[in-house]
Amino acid sequence: MHKSKLYALIMAQALIGFTAAMAATPIVKVFSYEEVLATQNLSKPRIYIQNLAGSVPISNFYYYYYFTTENNKSPVLEDYYTPNSVPTLEILGNNNYRIKFTFLGITLQPGQILPNASGEVIGIRYTDWSALDKTNDYSNNINTTFALNPNIPVFLADGTQIYG
Repeated sequence: MHKSKLYALIMAQALIGFTAAMAATPIVKVFSYEEVLATQNLSKPRIYIQNLAGSVPISNFYYYYYFTTENNKSPVLEDYYTPNSVPTLEILGNNNYRIKFTFLGITLQPGQILPNASGEVIGIRYTDWSALDKTNDYSNNINTTFALNPNIPVFLADGTQIYG
């Protein structure tokens, strides 16, 4: 085989392999906003996840929403609307917490948004309803409309991080 034809064949095979590998990689994005930005004693992050067109379906995944409390206050998780996920509060220590949103038995298809374009919403407050500081919450993007949020990481069931 001529050298240039061999090179072209090798390059074509490499490109096909690269394209196949790219097609097998989930491509998701997370959008959020703070629903009650002016409210001092409650945080209500509204969140949705989008699997981009050209991606692959993902099943049994989870994402984390990180926040920090003040003065050793104990947070309370309120589940307002999470139709496809199970949110749970996890203690990380040093006043740091996260909410794990687990999607079991759910498949997010390419081009699909979960739960929908209105998002899901939880509430975070203190047991005594005192004021909280939203500005030191890692995952709170302090927006009043949906915006891309790279501070809400997404993981496959095996722990592989695919976003954030």
